[in-house]
Amino acid sequence: MLLLIVAAAVQAVAPAPTVQAPAPAKEKKVCQTAEDVSSRIRYQRVCKTQSEWDAIAKETQADLESSRNDRGTAPNPLSQ
Repeated sequence: MLLLIVAAAVQAVAPAPTVQAPAPAKEKKVCQTAEDVSSRIRYQRVCKTQSEWDAIAKETQADLESSRNDRGTAPNPLSQ
């Protein structure tokens, strides 16, 4: 009986096994075909992660918006 109580006490005091968090999964590469600027015939295959493609699209959209907003601010040399 005493042995049973001691065994139960040891189990209660023993630390629980630690559970490791799973390693974050690598993002898949997404490949797109882009024109090679040095040739009219050649194409390049460009591979990036989806988050990189999203960042490029967001930056391109911001540049486009900026150029649209800046369009009327420069003085027109022909209007003088």
